[in-house]
Amino acid sequence: MSVVHILPIKGSKESELSFKQFRNMTKAPFVIYADFESILVPENNQVKFTNYTQKHKVCAAAAILCSTIPEKDNLMTIHCGPNALSEFLDKLIV
Repeated sequence: MSVVHILPIKGSKESELSFKQFRNMTKAPFVIYADFESILVPENNQVKFTNYTQKHKVCAAAAILCSTIPEKDNLMTIHCGPNALSEFLDKLIV
């Protein structure tokens, strides 16, 4: 059995989304964008039916905090080296 989805015609009333409860809208005061860089380390490990041949080892981590509060906006943190992940998480918690 197949399922056929019929999309509304462009410009029709069914193709428009609207939102009327504006009092329920909230703006996020803080947003964090983070990125990690890793090195692939060879590995030979098997768990059940999965063979792991490589492991990601974090070598750098960075994040930027975007905020509606000017004093907190565009704060950036960068960590590199063997302890990059733990340093990054420590900074994130504070």
